[in-house]
Amino acid sequence: MIHSLMKYEAEPYILSNWAYHIKLDMMEKILLLGFELELYGSHEYEMIIFYLIHLFHEHVQCLEDAQKRIIRQMEDEGGPPTIEGRMSEINAMQHIQYQKHKYHLFQNMTSATYKMIVFLQTKTCQLETLTPLFDDPETRFLHRFKSFFRLNTPVHICYQDFRDARQVDDVAAQDILESAKANYEAAKRIILLLTDRALEHSRTEMCRPEYLTTLNLLARTSTANLVAVCRLKDKTNSTKRVRVSFGGHPWWPIFDFCN
Repeated sequence: MIHSLMKYEAEPYILSNWAYHIKLDMMEKILLLGFELELYGSHEYEMIIFYLIHLFHEHVQCLEDAQKRIIRQMEDEGGPPTIEGRMSEINAMQHIQYQKHKYHLFQNMTSATYKMIVFLQTKTCQLETLTPLFDDPETRFLHRFKSFFRLNTPVHICYQDFRDARQVDDVAAQDILESAKANYEAAKRIILLLTDRALEHSRTEMCRPEYLTTLNLLARTSTANLVAVCRLKDKTNSTKRVRVSFGGHPWWPIFDFCN
């Protein structure tokens, strides 16, 4: 309605896209900080990670939409573009590409973590988690995500979606491990790429040491979990209990065998 009243030649999607980007970032931070602040029980990790997978997927789609609109704008511009205008568009494209790499990294980390939890809980029952005496999974799910219920976007994940995704009876255990391994390896490749990105692309010139430290922690977490995947493939370890710790990055856990 506002667009029609203002009589724009083209609908101003740039502002709404930016607002959606900020909105998704806030939703992700709310859930991720729960790990850092130790607000979740170990029996809740799976559903939090499952919701994060959905949010990161939406975030990548949001960035791809912004990228497509910039490309369309560059193609539709009439007359020779100014140097300043074209450089501004190129810089925007490069920063969006950097953001896409970052969220692809987060996607791989969350997907790998989710697969590890599902494997250890449904296939081998090795994962040590809390078992509250009075607990209803659906009520817990609704409680954790109730702050998102009234939002129109992104599409809300319901408890049934979470339950359906957990049905992996037809999936071989080794296939789940191989998929998690592929995610961790992809994450390490993206970390190397992000480390080499120019400062103006990542816009981290004011906090470069902290930025590199964060990437290093993510790399250490990925490496430690790749070791865990290799050990889990060994059938002699199939009865050993596995624990979750946050000795690397505070947002993504490390899986290790109990002593």
